[in-house]
Amino acid sequence: MVMAALLAGCDSERAAALEAPVGFVVTFDDTEQPMTRSDGIAVVSWRTDWVMSWGEAAGAATYRARYGTTEGIPEQPRTQSLDVARLSIDAAAGTSVPERVEQDRAAGLLLTSSQLLVSVAAVAGDGAVGPYSAWFSVGDVTADGAPIPVRPADS
Repeated sequence: MVMAALLAGCDSERAAALEAPVGFVVTFDDTEQPMTRSDGIAVVSWRTDWVMSWGEAAGAATYRARYGTTEGIPEQPRTQSLDVARLSIDAAAGTSVPERVEQDRAAGLLLTSSQLLVSVAAVAGDGAVGPYSAWFSVGDVTADGAPIPVRPADS
């Protein structure tokens, strides 16, 4: 029991040595494929990936993303391991007539931003997880390319 407590203390010390990732930047990766429906109407099949990257955290071997939804952030959120300081999420997709692609893309991103949150942490080579970043709304971005924090890291 004492050994387990000592080991737990070592894990928290190693995790404390890691810093939360910083320097977040968001870009959008758009793909479009013009098509013709069976009735002869021209449409565009489109997809937008919300791509968030950040500066590499000192001591990080990998990163971990955790997710929250409009239903809330569970005590044990769903997580994903990331080998690099970058996360890409399919944030909006559809098929539209050419003149509606931008409107439909904006609507899809707005819908995703109201439903999905993400937060990331550095992970040391021994598996210790550092502090998480703030929660960001997936699909949103400021004019200068930064993700929009919507909740502090500890919630």
